[in-house]
Amino acid sequence: HRRHSNKICTPKPVSWTIQAFYFVKGDEPMAKVTFVPGTGTLAAYLSGEIDHHAAQSLRREIDAQVDDRLPELLTLDFSGVTFMDSSGVGLILGRGRHIDALGGRLTVQNPPRARSPRQ
Repeated sequence: HRRHSNKICTPKPVSWTIQAFYFVKGDEPMAKVTFVPGTGTLAAYLSGEIDHHAAQSLRREIDAQVDDRLPELLTLDFSGVTFMDSSGVGLILGRGRHIDALGGRLTVQNPPRARSPRQ
């Protein structure tokens, strides 16, 4: 059991359903997050381009899943991300603060490689 706000919360039973959410900008698909829950864990596999608009949508969806499932460990996997600006860094830091406030921890897997500025 973990404390959430001022009440004790019991994590929901694990549902092995994989959920995917797509975020679009105009008619163009921007980003996707696929959730894979486990016992005490939640993995979020991100793909596509993460800019300011996509990061806001991803943040809302990841936070909703975390609040619903209350995992002890949240893993953000960026193996499918093709572009990420500083909004993606904010996404990581904010999710770390969010899961920490709920008594959990965050791990980051396969972060996008830094690219040097164009000459």
